[in-house]
Amino acid sequence: MDVYRALYPYPKFMADSLELETFSLMAEEHYGVDLVPTWRQDITLGEIYEQAHRLA
Repeated sequence: MDVYRALYPYPKFMADSLELETFSLMAEEHYGVDLVPTWRQDITLGEIYEQAHRLA
């Protein structure tokens, strides 16, 4: 989320509301990782990588 907020600092910019959903779908399609059950505001890219690596 830090990367996301760096790209879209609030309140200056508002990102497209589907960006996180699109990212989640892409992670599932490409890596077989379902981020929905484990998603939280402070999730890190490392944790997402770890989930993908465990399934590989």
